[in-house]
Amino acid sequence: MPTLRQRLVTAMGNISPLVVLFFLCVACSLLTYVIPGGAFERKSVEVMGQLREIVVPGSFHYVPSVPQGFAELWTVFMRGAVEAADRSFVILLSAGAMTAVIATGAIDAAIHGIVRRTGRFGIAFIPIIVFALGACGASIGMYEEAIPFILVITPLMLTMGYDSMSAVFVMYWSIAIGFACGVTNPYTVTIGQALAGVPLYSGSGYRVVCFVVMMTLTTVVIMRYAGRVHRAPRCPRLLRERARRDRRSRRTRDARRLGVEHRPRRVPHVGCPARGSDLRPRARWWVPSATWSDAATRRVRSQAALQASVARSAS
Repeated sequence: MPTLRQRLVTAMGNISPLVVLFFLCVACSLLTYVIPGGAFERKSVEVMGQLREIVVPGSFHYVPSVPQGFAELWTVFMRGAVEAADRSFVILLSAGAMTAVIATGAIDAAIHGIVRRTGRFGIAFIPIIVFALGACGASIGMYEEAIPFILVITPLMLTMGYDSMSAVFVMYWSIAIGFACGVTNPYTVTIGQALAGVPLYSGSGYRVVCFVVMMTLTTVVIMRYAGRVHRAPRCPRLLRERARRDRRSRRTRDARRLGVEHRPRRVPHVGCPARGSDLRPRARWWVPSATWSDAATRRVRSQAALQASVARSAS
């Protein structure tokens, strides 16, 4: 019998992220009627050959608030899309390129080859991936561009015997902490030091030490969680993922049994991978392209019976 906490977590996991974003926007809109307005005075300074506005310390003052009503709430997503068009384009471009590479099957073959050759030492890939992504965030300021890599990290972690949350931790914790511990990050270091008027890249040694310490702690935490998942194959999350995989497999078997050509999409799905020393690649890179309803099943069966009768009459 699932506990109240497990039912709550399951219910929250079924909520669409767009619904969560919408209610956050509604909450922020309501807060504009409660929180008083305020502003800082700003001044323009030249930073690396460009004029930028910075806040004048101690210049805060109250201003009339501007409540955000229904009209502003209705257009908030469009205005956000326009203002963040550059980031959205980078994410879409990166995801498109990654999807094109996945469609060739090269990543699928590479993951299976890696798991076959590494066996039980596959956990060593966790620190490698964590430090690699963290170094990208600390050096070139990569953040949104790393989101499409979840399409590669998720099937790799599943094939090695871990769950989907391990892939999420490896992906987002490493890139976020690496970005925060920026060594040569152009956004947090270069611009920040130019605004502060200190020598460029000063204090790099201290930031390198912080980067190594924080990424090591991140690796240890992720590996401990992944180890517990690997040793407990009957945890609720893995059982749910196994049930989801079985449902998709049954749909595919039904399509093949009914003689229907089935061309699934090549995207990674969340399944229950192999565990132990015999880490055979069992993660699949497909999900059924459609959900089989009862009406669709009856229609396919009637088509198959008609084809069979035509073949018998022709013979």
